Amino acid sequence: MVVAWQDGKIISLTAFRSRALFTLKGMSIAVMNNLSLFLTRLVLTKFLLTLARSILKRFLSMIISHKSPDKKERFNDARDAQLKDGIDWNGYRFQVDERSQLRIARRALKLIKRQLLGESIEPFIWRTADNGFVTFSASEFLQFADAVDSHDEGIMAAAWAGKDTA
Repeated sequence: MVVAWQDGKIISLTAFRSRALFTLKGMSIAVMNNLSLFLTRLVLTKFLLTLARSILKRFLSMIISHKSPDKKERFNDARDAQLKDGIDWNGYRFQVDERSQLRIARRALKLIKRQLLGESIEPFIWRTADNGFVTFSASEFLQFADAVDSHDEGIMAAAWAGKDTA
């Protein structure tokens, strides 16, 4: 936009709009000032829309990259690390990786079966993460198995929620 002044008065207003050139001459100062303000707002609006579009594109690309395979791998790695760390239960640390969970579940199922059949169940020994030994009764081991299952569910739910977030 070009404004020509003479003796403190606007004598010509030229605006570039969509490759067309408009020149207004002989208009009153009030009309030219209003038109100037309108065109300035128009240019500013176009600038803001372009800026908003640019920000939106960048934001969308961040969302897309946030749901990338790398993100899934990060959550999977964090989940696996938490499972590898094990669980503290009754003052002992136990392994709860997938193989350990399978052994715990098999033993719990065996204990439940024996209880249902009315068989006697002697206390037994289970190995801790530091290769120590703990003696469990049937009810203690079932409580331990339930704690392991809850621990695993919490870790898995957190990993799923993290992978599903935007």
